[in-house]
Amino acid sequence: MSDAGNLWLEVRLDDDKAARVAPGQFAAYEIDGKRYSGTVLSVEKPPATNAAATEGQPVADEDTRTVIKISLPEENKISVGEKVRVKIAVGAD
Repeated sequence: MSDAGNLWLEVRLDDDKAARVAPGQFAAYEIDGKRYSGTVLSVEKPPATNAAATEGQPVADEDTRTVIKISLPEENKISVGEKVRVKIAVGAD
């Protein structure tokens, strides 16, 4: 049995979009045609994982997008790697 309080949805965004997202914001998402909502738990740049990168440039296969973690409802039963459509409420420009 797992603790539902430790489950989250992970979304990766380019820096320009991620700059408009902050913890506590509302997020709506859809999984297999079912709609859910949650809260942004964190917004973090992933640490560089490949020591072979030179002069601060990421290796081509390294994903450097910002990681957004969104809470999942307790009753949600999704599989790891499942595709999800996400909308995060942000203010107008």
